Amino acid sequence: MSDKDKIENKPRVVYIGELTENVSKEIILELMRFDMVSNEPIRVVVNSCGGYTSEMFAIYDAMRICDSPILTIGIGTVMSAGVILLAAGENGGRTISASSTVMIHEVSSAS
Repeated sequence: MSDKDKIENKPRVVYIGELTENVSKEIILELMRFDMVSNEPIRVVVNSCGGYTSEMFAIYDAMRICDSPILTIGIGTVMSAGVILLAAGENGGRTISASSTVMIHEVSSAS
C-alpha cells in the first residue's frame, strides 16, 4: 500500500489541543498531507485552552492555504487562541457542541 493510499483511507480529522511548537508542526503537516491527496473537507476538532500566538497564526495560515474546505468543530473547552482557529473554518462549516465552553479575551502581552 502506497503512502497516498494510506492517507486516502485515513479519516480526514485533525485534533487541536494545546498550542505548542511541536504540536503546531504536526497539525500543519497533517493539514498539508490531507490537502495534497484530495479536495474533500478536512475536519478540525478544537479542544484547546489556547497557547502561543505565533503557533496559532502558523496553523491559521496553513488552514487558509488549503484548497480543501476546512470544517471546524468545537468540543469541550475552546479558549483564547483556540477560538480564533475555531472561527477560521469555512462559512457554514463551523460547529460547536452544546456543552462546550468558549472564552475569548482581549489581546494582551507580557511587558
